[in-house]
Amino acid sequence: MIRGCTLRQGLTALTLALAAMPGGADPAAAQAAAVARPAPQFVTTSDSVRLAVIVAGSGPPVLYLHGGPGQASISFERMGGSALESFATMHYLDQRGAGRSDSAADLSLERMIGDIDEVRRWTGHDRIYLLAHSFGGVLAVNYAARHPEHVAGLILVGATVHFWSDSLLAEQIAFMDSLLGREGAAGPAANRDTLLARHAERRRALNQQDIGYRLLTDTVATIQTMIALDRSYPRNPQFGASVMREPEARAEYYRNYAELTGSIAAPVLVLAGRRDHAIGPRHFRSFRFPNQRIVEIDGGHLFYYERNAEFVKAVREFLAAEAARPDP
Repeated sequence: MIRGCTLRQGLTALTLALAAMPGGADPAAAQAAAVARPAPQFVTTSDSVRLAVIVAGSGPPVLYLHGGPGQASISFERMGGSALESFATMHYLDQRGAGRSDSAADLSLERMIGDIDEVRRWTGHDRIYLLAHSFGGVLAVNYAARHPEHVAGLILVGATVHFWSDSLLAEQIAFMDSLLGREGAAGPAANRDTLLARHAERRRALNQQDIGYRLLTDTVATIQTMIALDRSYPRNPQFGASVMREPEARAEYYRNYAELTGSIAAPVLVLAGRRDHAIGPRHFRSFRFPNQRIVEIDGGHLFYYERNAEFVKAVREFLAAEAARPDP
């Protein structure tokens, strides 16, 4: 127990806010959820867990690693991600314990890295691009550090390498105070317990005004579309619940992997939202990839949907530039 709130309450605040959006999912959003798409295929891992993967498009192989944790791939796929299929072969993976994939006894980072490699082998490609959103950045950089020979490149889309850091909490508190008209009210926090208590209190205040979605986007319709997609099928909540509710047991997911980025030689495209308050608009400045290209987009955490043309253009140009490079 911490002062003002439990650790679980502090960590689940953002997730809980999405379930209480004003008006729920509108009819147009529900219709978007029904768009015909390829059915998932299933990859059975070495520990007998079935992982759902949708494959679509043509071009260099790209494996999508969703955020959340435990968000699943459907919202990215149907909210702009499918536009990449005109020049890339997309593999939309639901991680174990998430989306349409099975629950599992082993939810460790080591096992998640193993899943990525087993799916990579299943695709038939020796080298593959990893496209990671949000929390998926933690998985992508750890896989790239462990298996550099199998990574053609990384595409980090509003991705974090330090999940729920103290600096992020402080940034979010300041942003929430600006929305609540409390600029400068917080002052320095003595410790993480204080940060979490303040964060939970601000979230409650935002939710009372039906503006808790503002950490992700300025547009409520975007969240309504995402909610409709997430509710359009029986989604497995196991992994997300475990990471968010058991932070001490899942401490490896909360470590700062910024230093690790300096050891990853693969080409990296970093796409950052200037108004992304879910991971912090300046978080990408901690990345140390030796071969990185940074593109800032004037959007929030879901800019791949709201600024889709800019997002697609940046990814297309990155993949085209890498294809044009002579083999080493």
